[in-house]
Amino acid sequence: MIRRPPRSTLSSSSAASDVYKRQVQNKADEVIQKEDKYLMKFLNKKKDLLIAEFGYPDLTMPNDGEPPGSGKIIYISKKYGIKCQRSFEIDESDFVVGYSSKGCF
Repeated sequence: MIRRPPRSTLSSSSAASDVYKRQVQNKADEVIQKEDKYLMKFLNKKKDLLIAEFGYPDLTMPNDGEPPGSGKIIYISKKYGIKCQRSFEIDESDFVVGYSSKGCF
């Protein structure tokens, strides 16, 4: 549970406000670590595992100048009206070699 500073504290530099900011930052860090741990399990695995987990991708983008078959696959969803985009980089052997996540929690 996130504690909020008392309403009587209007100063943004108050100790209570600093505590609230730290709590929000700590919660955000926890969410990011959880998402990173979840996506890390797909590294060095075949892209078929992604399809089994997330379904067929919303977008596929081949890498220009790279070997055929390599590129990115992108999944887009929404949670509470917030857009979540997960991108996975795939090599020519259909293995996941990288990922990024934006807005996912």
